[in-house]
Parts: sequence; C-alpha cells; structure tokens
Amino acid sequence: MAALFERAGESVFYIGKPHPLAYRSAMEQFAHFNLFKESEILMIGDTPEIDIRGAKGVGMASALVTRTGIMSSRNIEEIPEEDVPDFLLERFS
Repeated sequence: MAALFERAGESVFYIGKPHPLAYRSAMEQFAHFNLFKESEILMIGDTPEIDIRGAKGVGMASALVTRTGIMSSRNIEEIPEEDVPDFLLERFS
C-alpha cells in the first residue's frame, strides 16, 4: 500500500519491521546491555518477509521458528532466498 502512495508522489513514513529504523532503534536499547554491534544479536522470528529480511538487512543473524506461528502453515522450501534465515528452530519457548 505504501508503495502505491509513493508512486503517486505522496510522502510515506515507514515504521516497524522490516524497515532498518526499527532495528536501529532496537540496537539503541541493546547498548544499555553493552551490545553495540548487530553481529552480536540473533533475531528470532516467525515471519521470513518481516523478521528475517529485516535482520539480514542490518547485518543481524536470524533464526526462524518453523512449527508455531505463521510458519506452522507454510513450507520452508517456498521462502525466497533473500529471506532464508541463518538458523531454523522448531519452537521457541
């Protein structure tokens, strides 16, 4: 939807994942725990197009939860190459 507005010449402000600003904001919070590099963080998520893509976009390692959440009804082989995580987890609890 945002892309349609942009093509129409309108101003669009992206917030949230997978936009890099969301991950940069998270990194500001991690700095309170003496974690300053994206390479020190593992993003764990259940949505390849949002969680994994966003993490990869800023240089974070990523793990995809495959048996619960969105991926419980999707096939891992159907994920585009750019959204394939570094690790696969059946569950995270």
